[in-house]
Amino acid sequence: MKKLKYKIIDLNEDTHSIVVRYYTDNVTENLLASNSRLRSDGSPERTRSDISITLPIPMPSDDELEKIILRNFPKNGLEVFEKMKTDKTAVNNFKKLKNKLNVEVEKDISEWESLFNQQNIIDDLSTEEIEQLLSSNTA
Repeated sequence: MKKLKYKIIDLNEDTHSIVVRYYTDNVTENLLASNSRLRSDGSPERTRSDISITLPIPMPSDDELEKIILRNFPKNGLEVFEKMKTDKTAVNNFKKLKNKLNVEVEKDISEWESLFNQQNIIDDLSTEEIEQLLSSNTA
């Protein structure tokens, strides 16, 4: 994955949210399409990497918005698609997951907060630092 691409494809004032589409040169919008319907610009109506992001109030600055968008980048998901496209021997074995299908899991909120706080250390980084980390991890 050489370059991350994203674009805001929808705005929702009622929920103060945006929908961001993420993709790469190799994992294109069309490859990620979740149905065959197209938008007016010819791109897929929806893709597997479209993510709805609720924005804080007041509206973030452009720099803060970019941080929010980059923080929500589905790196693992796009890396899997990238590997599936380039590595023809990749085999996904979901048998061990069948017993987890439709099983509700309940966790104490403190466990989630601990994990969330670890993941959001990126909040303290500048946009340039985030871009450097993304480029160093994809080189």
